[in-house]
Amino acid sequence: MVQQCQFGFIQLGSTLGINYGQVANNLPSPEQVLTLLTSLSITKIRIYDTNPQVLTAFANSGIDLIVTVPNEVVAQVTDPRQALQWVMTNIKPYFPATKISGIAVANEVFTSDDTALMSNLVPAMVSLHAALVQLGLDSYIHLSTANSLAVLETSYPPSSGSFKPELASLLVSFLQFLKETNSPFWINAYPYFAYKGDPNNVSLDYVLFNPNQGIADPYTKLHYDNMLYAQVDAVIFAIARMGYGGVEVRVSETGWPSKGDLGETGATVENARAYNRNLLLRQMRNQGTPLRPNQRLEVYLFALFNEDMKPGPTSERNYGLLRPDGTMAYNLGLGRLTSTSTASVSLASSAARAMNLPFRILSSLKVLGGFQAPKRDEQIQLPVFHITKRLTTQTSLSFEANNLAIQIMAEKEGGIVNKGHEEGMKLALSLLQEFDLPLGLLPLADVVEVGFVRSTGYMWIVQKAKVEHSFKIVSKLVSYATEINGYVEKHRIKKLKGVKAKELLLWPPVNEITVDYPPTGKIHFKSLAGVTKTFPVEAFAAGQ
Repeated sequence: MVQQCQFGFIQLGSTLGINYGQVANNLPSPEQVLTLLTSLSITKIRIYDTNPQVLTAFANSGIDLIVTVPNEVVAQVTDPRQALQWVMTNIKPYFPATKISGIAVANEVFTSDDTALMSNLVPAMVSLHAALVQLGLDSYIHLSTANSLAVLETSYPPSSGSFKPELASLLVSFLQFLKETNSPFWINAYPYFAYKGDPNNVSLDYVLFNPNQGIADPYTKLHYDNMLYAQVDAVIFAIARMGYGGVEVRVSETGWPSKGDLGETGATVENARAYNRNLLLRQMRNQGTPLRPNQRLEVYLFALFNEDMKPGPTSERNYGLLRPDGTMAYNLGLGRLTSTSTASVSLASSAARAMNLPFRILSSLKVLGGFQAPKRDEQIQLPVFHITKRLTTQTSLSFEANNLAIQIMAEKEGGIVNKGHEEGMKLALSLLQEFDLPLGLLPLADVVEVGFVRSTGYMWIVQKAKVEHSFKIVSKLVSYATEINGYVEKHRIKKLKGVKAKELLLWPPVNEITVDYPPTGKIHFKSLAGVTKTFPVEAFAAGQ
């Protein structure tokens, strides 16, 4: 008899996905599993096949499913006719009643020994995508594949993340497919393996998300207090080095075993509880990584059940949150929690923000009714622009008399602001990453704030003092003013203000920066006078 599981918390599923593996001979039926998932409010799962029983049982449940094309089928579906037949058989009969949102084509292909499978992967994905397009399903279902972290040649520090050179040609085709179809890069990331391999030198608190000193990336100065986020950012940097910085990275598998063999250091109930509990808490805060703090990291936990028929060491059979009878393998120790958004504070008026009022004045505004003054380093969400008469009167500010301030406010309305050097650099780097611009393009110091308006692309940066930086590869000296602003779009910053590049004895302002697309390895600096200078993109990489 399957018992309804009581974890003592709610809304798990709105924050965290779960891998539902079935390599066992004692698991509940799919109908019983659905009951368990519903009791836990889990709304996102990934399965490793297209089991008809599961797809049928989950109809009209509202649960998002990612299904899998088995490795052995990949070669077959490179043929467009076979791909269409596969979709007609395994997807079309169940969709949309069963909410299939993704198809994982095989698993950890690029680190396998099967060269034929590697070569067939992208052609199979292209054929399957064409089938989805033909059936009108491509806007509902994305295609990707889960990758092992072993695709990386370098993962530390995160900003040095790079793929293995021998995989370059395959990965370029794969990343181009993801870019064209707006699909994510899936990564299986297990800090447990790093700890097990070197427990004397890898901090247990660091891998478990427990309080610790963390590490700072020497090039980006970003601070990491856990290994999972560092691993994900290493993948993001590796993708950017291939010229595809806008591709989203999601975690297809992560977890911690509650039991292991004698030599499997760290595989304990206590550590499994700590890792999964702390990860869940971060997911409930909708956290992003240090490099992409404003983009929630999508995570699928491994796994729903302990699976007694999985081969390998004991740990492989003990990743589950649940036992096969539906009871929990261990108590996560969480009270009644609800999902919240990332820390943000709505200001009473964007007018006050744009006027750059001293912090003490902002703090005093809380007497105006319900306004909570933000902490200095907190991310602030700017509301839609408006000026209240009450604010104008009580702060003795005449906004009407300051046209420049009004213009600034209008440009910044609806934007987000990260305060302080570390948080500001996180936002600046995440924007460069998102828009496929070199990560070393803005070598800033003592940042006061960085802001961005998603609807217009307007970005602004305030730093305490002007910075002059020499890009050594091209022998170019660039000056960055205390205030820099411009409009960011894919591969370009336009209407740029506050940046000058030295030419002989002159400092002409840079008005536009553009990176070639399709990638040629070139970046162009255009002055206000219309003069364009071209340099290699690598000259402006992180750390240059």
